[in-house]
Amino acid sequence: MRISWKESGGLAAFPGLSRPRTVDTDDLGPDARREIEDLLAAAHFFELTAAYNGAPTGTRDARTYTITVEDGGHSHTVRRPDPLEDAGLAAVVRWLRARR
Repeated sequence: MRISWKESGGLAAFPGLSRPRTVDTDDLGPDARREIEDLLAAAHFFELTAAYNGAPTGTRDARTYTITVEDGGHSHTVRRPDPLEDAGLAAVVRWLRARR
């Protein structure tokens, strides 16, 4: 499984944060691999709609997360603004951010 993600926007946006990052689960240890796979399953990642239209009220300069997961020939991209309303997706983002 290959996970690509980037953060963009926000009030204090830094160009380095918007650089896409990639995690290949084949390069992870078994515990880390199982953890991210469980988080993606709990978030129902492949069932989420691809795009979110608009940011929540009062978050004009919100950061946006774009996550693409490729698994077994299947690819799905999800784009959401911060703050993330979906707890499962927020857990995925926390995991990814911890591996910058």
